[in-house]
Amino acid sequence: MRALATGIINALNNATKWLVQARMLTRQLVLMNGQQLSQLTSLTMLDNLLLATTYAYIGQLDPKTNQVVPGILQVHYDIQRLATLNITPNLPQNM
Repeated sequence: MRALATGIINALNNATKWLVQARMLTRQLVLMNGQQLSQLTSLTMLDNLLLATTYAYIGQLDPKTNQVVPGILQVHYDIQRLATLNITPNLPQNM
């Protein structure tokens, strides 16, 4: 359960990082005028905003390890796993 809770905290920290980035990009876009929004840089900012929010929700594939850096969706599944109770006929040797 501790490992699961640690994973949840790490995923929440990942999502926080991506959502802070998304908020920063959103603020910049909101402050732009029409001419600035028609420039190519604003399209790049919109693409980065989409990526940041997608990563926050789903997670991001780390190309070095080929593992997913978890986001909110993984938190959802892990919290559900915390609420389960496994019942087995085998008693632990020590408590």
